[in-house]
Amino acid sequence: MFQTRSTRLMILVLTGVATFAGCQRRTAQQQAPVPSAFFIPDGARNVEHQERQGIHEVSYEVDAAYPASSFLCELTQHLDQRQWRGLREDALNPGSESSLVRGWGDYGNATRQPETHVHSWSAEWRNQDGDLLTYGLKYEYPETAKPELSKLKVLGLVWPANVARAQLGSRADELPALMMPALLPVAPKTGPSNGPQCSQPQWSEFVSNKSTGAAPVRALPFELAQVRTIDIQRDIDGLAGRIAAILNAPGPALRVRTVHDQISEPSDATLDFRVECRCNEGGAPNGFYVREAVLYKNGIQREWAEPARVLYYWTDAGTPAWKSEVPSSCFGQKTLNAACKSAFEQADVAFAAALASALTDLQGRR
Repeated sequence: MFQTRSTRLMILVLTGVATFAGCQRRTAQQQAPVPSAFFIPDGARNVEHQERQGIHEVSYEVDAAYPASSFLCELTQHLDQRQWRGLREDALNPGSESSLVRGWGDYGNATRQPETHVHSWSAEWRNQDGDLLTYGLKYEYPETAKPELSKLKVLGLVWPANVARAQLGSRADELPALMMPALLPVAPKTGPSNGPQCSQPQWSEFVSNKSTGAAPVRALPFELAQVRTIDIQRDIDGLAGRIAAILNAPGPALRVRTVHDQISEPSDATLDFRVECRCNEGGAPNGFYVREAVLYKNGIQREWAEPARVLYYWTDAGTPAWKSEVPSSCFGQKTLNAACKSAFEQADVAFAAALASALTDLQGRR
């Protein structure tokens, strides 16, 4: 293919711009250290950092399968420890929910040829000095191709307080009221790493069965905070009713429904449990006892498998929790007195109190 002189000049100009930009990034990285607000995990590729007039930008790519739960957990933890607090809304668009609230979105990008499909996540954080931090995450692949959801592209941007105010005007005064509380427990910086808390657990077969074609993923705390209605799928010996009573007790913000209720609309989450029939075991009464419980949001089957999101998981881990909740004097009795019978009834739903505490605590701190 022959090139005209004007075409060759255009290629040279574009090459020159790209080379200059690359040199600018390297120079900026040497002159200005990467702000501690930026989270750059091990294994990040194509890391670029540039700084101009106090505004820092970092970008990279990392292997993290959609919906990048472990990455987002580590990112949130990193920022929490450095006193950055997420914003419920987009700083530039009042009323538009942050991805910390609404989660992932996706759209077709017709500006690319061929057209691509993009899965996007974006949120902003603010510190007490008024600096503003933005993180944008995306997966992108050709619209007609099989979804590529393993390579995550990350872009971070820090605006110093004076720049944020100049760009946002009076909107900057509204941001403190939109700051969310810390979302994760903060470990002392001198203590052990919190990394393992963000890794995906080896789910039991019981939990894995709740998925629709993809391994379940651990949800993040802000997702748990959005739960307002819970359906309990099963009932054995009145268990669902006792669980519902415990979960509904803290306040009207949470509505728990059982299989006996008329359900006219989908719930935010589902609670299911695995029970086991115990017979002639150490003096405990015969009956059904909870061994595992999982609160989850159902997965969605699209062109790709949207995995079930595990909001809360409880297991007796081989040491039945119901035994530790019952006075030792109750074991071995041929005939249970009223107090021991009540203790055993309450023990099989002890996990529900912990679930209620977790839910109401997060909802109260929104």
